[in-house]
This record gives sequence, C-alpha cells and structure tokens, in this order.
Amino acid sequence: MELLCGHGSPFGPFRTFSGIHLVALGVLFAAGAVFLFSGTRCRSISCRRNFRLFMACFLIALEIAEYSWKAAAGEWSLQNGLPLHLCRIGVYVTAAMLITGNRYLFELSYFWSLGGALNALITPTLSGCNFPHLLFFKFFISHGLLIMAALYMMLIERQRPYRSSVARVIVVTHLYAGIVAAVNHLLGSNYLYLCGNPGRGTVISSFGPWPEYLPFLWGMVMLGIVLLYLPFELYDMYCIRRKSGS
Repeated sequence: MELLCGHGSPFGPFRTFSGIHLVALGVLFAAGAVFLFSGTRCRSISCRRNFRLFMACFLIALEIAEYSWKAAAGEWSLQNGLPLHLCRIGVYVTAAMLITGNRYLFELSYFWSLGGALNALITPTLSGCNFPHLLFFKFFISHGLLIMAALYMMLIERQRPYRSSVARVIVVTHLYAGIVAAVNHLLGSNYLYLCGNPGRGTVISSFGPWPEYLPFLWGMVMLGIVLLYLPFELYDMYCIRRKSGS
C-alpha cells in the first residue's frame, strides 16, 4: 500500500521513454487490442450498449479514484484539481458520448480525447508518480481507454468525423479555451497550460517559456485536428475517384 499510494518509488522519478514507460505502452497496446476484439464479439444492440456503458463507468470510476486519493493526501485544490485540461474534460465528453451515442459528442471526443491522449501517452506529465503508484496506473489506463473508446465507436459503431466536424470542433475548442483562460485568471491556475510551461519532458517544453510557446501550442492543436481528420479526407477522395473512374 505504501508503494501503491505513497510518493516514493523503487524505480525513482518517472522518465519519458524509460524502460517502464515503454513497457507500459506495450502492455497498454496489447490490452487495448484484446479489449477491442472483445467489443467485436458484441453482435446485438443491447450488448454493444452495455459494452459502451462499461467503458463509460470505468472512465468515471478512474477519475473518482484519483480525486479521492488526492483529497485524502491533501493534494487536491481548485488550482490543480478541476477537470479542465483537454484529456480531463475529454473523459466526461467521452463518457457522455459512450452512453448516448451522440455524433456531436463523438466529434469532440475523437479530436479532443484521441489527440490529447496520444500526446499524453507519448510525453506523460507524471511528476513523482512512477510505477507502481496508483496514479501511474490510472494515468495509462484512463488515457488508453480514451483512445479505445474512439476506436470502438469508429470500428464497431461506424461513427466518423466529416469536414463540417473539423470546423465545429475548432470553434468549440476556441470557445472552451477562452472559458478556461478566464478560469485561470480568476483562480491563478494553469489549465490547458495557457499560463505556464508544463515542464521538461513534454512537447510544449521545447517551444520556450511563457508566452513564447502559446502560438506554437495553438498551432500544435490546430495541426493535430487536421492530421486526425486527414485519413478520412484521403479515404473520401479515394472513394470519389474510384466512383468517377468506374
């Protein structure tokens, strides 16, 4: 329990692309493949609905576990504990999407959760929480579930983004960033990393100090949205050319 919930780790502080990081990614990839394969075995509507409900409840349970640990350890505060980072709010958007199947929620979940989770898994911000800490497991499982939820909705439920989705998500992202900026001003917080560099080991850290990195952060988010839609645009172009050629 001391190893699981305490601050110390026999492996020292977490380091990006360390052996533990790579093993965690490998285990997550294998578990995700098995999880998605299990989802393909759900043939009926009720089975697929229950599978989505399980993912949604699992995501929320992981959030509750982290909030409970931080509250018990005296580490929760308004400045760092609100679910306002993109992956954090993405958890609730994704859970609502899984429960309702709403396509507009899917759009937000796909671009916010998938883009944010992929970046988080490649360059984690796990200060002081290395294996086998509770937050280490929560971090990788939660972000892995966000990716699996998006893949499940595409592969099993046959949902996908369209060109109009890109415009909607960009508008909503800017509106959300404006709201978070106001919250940061009121609380003195740094949600969405709008008021301070998250530190070494992340992509943002290579863009320089605040406020120099902000244009790069904006460009990275916009580029991520475009790149996440690109496979669908290429597929649509291929289908159009194939149809016109026939």
